[in-house]
Amino acid sequence: MDLLETMQNRRSVRSYTGEKIAKEKLDKILACAHVAPTAANLQPVKLLVVQDKERLKSIAKAGNIYNAPLAIIVCA
Repeated sequence: MDLLETMQNRRSVRSYTGEKIAKEKLDKILACAHVAPTAANLQPVKLLVVQDKERLKSIAKAGNIYNAPLAIIVCA
């Protein structure tokens, strides 16, 4: 599957099962984010992974996370 096909077939999910994300998958997502291009290749981004249910509830007040099992907060 090439990039264009992937983009054309993407979908948004706003209903989650509550199933935890496998550590291997989360690690791969974070690795991809860390090597993604940035302005002038400065890599100013910090990523915070939140999985604690109480903290997720607090974050949900500020943004729609639709009861996701985790949130990745991007800080620049």
